[in-house]
Amino acid sequence: MQFELYLTRAFEEAFHVGQKPVDADTVAGILAPDLDGLEARLTRNGYSVKLLTEMIAARSKDIRLFLSGRLPPERTQELHDQLLAAGVPL
Repeated sequence: MQFELYLTRAFEEAFHVGQKPVDADTVAGILAPDLDGLEARLTRNGYSVKLLTEMIAARSKDIRLFLSGRLPPERTQELHDQLLAAGVPL
């Protein structure tokens, strides 16, 4: 499912900029830098940012920062504990 998402994003970006055929640079710009990172693993298991925000009543900005590792440590621990309590496999 994740590969399908990346292909769709690459095709949409190429269409947006009028590129035909889609080149490797466009695809590389769309791909997540770490396909085994937390966000990629959660996405493969059906946990989108929207779903995570709904599960623990958090702001989507906080979830995005959490997934990218840029959230302050106290808030990171708080979200981590809430997600674990909600049954999210971290």
